[in-house]
Amino acid sequence: MGSHDGRNAHLVEQVATKARVVFLSAWASDPTLSQAFVPWYFSCVPTDLQQATVLIEEIYNKRKISKIALVADNGYDSKLALTSFVKKSKIAGKEDPLQFFYDNSSQDFTNLLDQINKKDIKCIILFGQPSASLKLIQQIRQRKMNQSVFGSLSLMGERGFSDQELKIYEGVVLVSSGYWFTSKGTTFRQEFLRLYGYQPGPVAAYAFDGMNLIIEAIKDNGTDREKIQKSITGIKYEGVTGLIQFDDKGNRVWTGELMEIKNGRLVALEKN
Repeated sequence: MGSHDGRNAHLVEQVATKARVVFLSAWASDPTLSQAFVPWYFSCVPTDLQQATVLIEEIYNKRKISKIALVADNGYDSKLALTSFVKKSKIAGKEDPLQFFYDNSSQDFTNLLDQINKKDIKCIILFGQPSASLKLIQQIRQRKMNQSVFGSLSLMGERGFSDQELKIYEGVVLVSSGYWFTSKGTTFRQEFLRLYGYQPGPVAAYAFDGMNLIIEAIKDNGTDREKIQKSITGIKYEGVTGLIQFDDKGNRVWTGELMEIKNGRLVALEKN
């Protein structure tokens, strides 16, 4: 198991294929990882395409917003997430969103935000790393911009939000990993906080589920790698991030969840 980014997960996938050893990803959301149809590779994280689907449903269909700006850093994962959103929006027949990119080391987003305001954008969707995304949202708040702000799963990393960060993220809607809203997730967060002194982020939650899932498969099958692979293929495991099971390409079967920061708390958005 590992929490690699998308680019390095492709290398791991190649090794798993040659070695015929099960690998479970606890972070890479790159949808192209499953296109090679490697039976040894699984992911317990929703892909960029799955995340795009739930964002499109909420923004275009439920909220009827059409003037959208996609904002991403120049990293591999962020660009791919943005491309996945564009692909799904075209398939859905939606108006093409505008695209903006920034360097991940950026501290000042004045020019980018000026461009967004000039285009009469109604909604901003962020694809990026936690630190830069936090600075960007902070500057959106400082400028008192009134666009709705959404974010992919990548906006939360190894750590959960601090109280100060929750204030900055007030009103932002994010793709949810689910562990904030399950009884197992509550227990996990409390125990993690006791042991490490900070709230866990999605990486920790997916890694916890992934390791427990692998342990269950080994308990049932010993160390026979083919039996482990077959067991994981058909597994239905109730983890802290919810039910985990896989499709025929090793992707997690995911129905899509969003959450919003309201009054300093994470609140699950209701589905239609």
